[in-house]
Amino acid sequence: MPAPRHFPPAPAAADKTLLKAAILVSLALHLLVLASAGGLLPAINMPPLPHSTLQLTLLKTPPSAPPARADMLAQHHSDGGSPATAISNDDLVPTPPEKLQPRATLASRQAALTPVPSQQATPPDTRQHARLGAAAVGVSWAGYVENWRRRVESIGNRHYPAEARARGLYGSLELVVVLRDSGELMDVRIARSSGNPVLDQAAINIVRMGAPYPPFPAKLAQEYASLEVVRKWSFTTTHRLDGS
Repeated sequence: MPAPRHFPPAPAAADKTLLKAAILVSLALHLLVLASAGGLLPAINMPPLPHSTLQLTLLKTPPSAPPARADMLAQHHSDGGSPATAISNDDLVPTPPEKLQPRATLASRQAALTPVPSQQATPPDTRQHARLGAAAVGVSWAGYVENWRRRVESIGNRHYPAEARARGLYGSLELVVVLRDSGELMDVRIARSSGNPVLDQAAINIVRMGAPYPPFPAKLAQEYASLEVVRKWSFTTTHRLDGS
């Protein structure tokens, strides 16, 4: 007798209820979106998606000395400022002073371009210095020295020393007077004292009162740059100054 044949059971019919529900829900959602886009329904506001936040705290520290080796230029300024810029070790080496070239100003450049005028040396003064004693005579300077003597006498008699008059002082002395060609008094000093300081100082003061004197005449100035006059002066008993 042949063995009975076994047949696999027929598969159960698939439940299409879930599929149909899913299709219906999808159609409903599409219709809602289309209606909202067409203005038939108010716009649907979707809830915002959650996002992560980063909290940053800035710490403001009091100013302090800059770090010895800063990797960032803004490392010393924690209170803000320009953004940090990376620097290298070569940037921290100071430039040698001999490589620093100062910027030339406009005035210095103009001065460098302006030609310097040549300076001509002043020719030396070849005129002589005459020393005139009491017995010296000369045509070129005789008139000038005589006029100078009269002027000193006139000033001395107008400003006769009051102390010498009150005390009855008199005496003679010798003065050395040096005159420049312009009439300037270069020097006056006692060559031989009268023995009385009052008379000596009075004679010096009288010569200084008359300065400056008239300049040399043209012929005299051509020959001499200065004159040194050595002359005797006397304070007389009649309270007069005599230079003759």
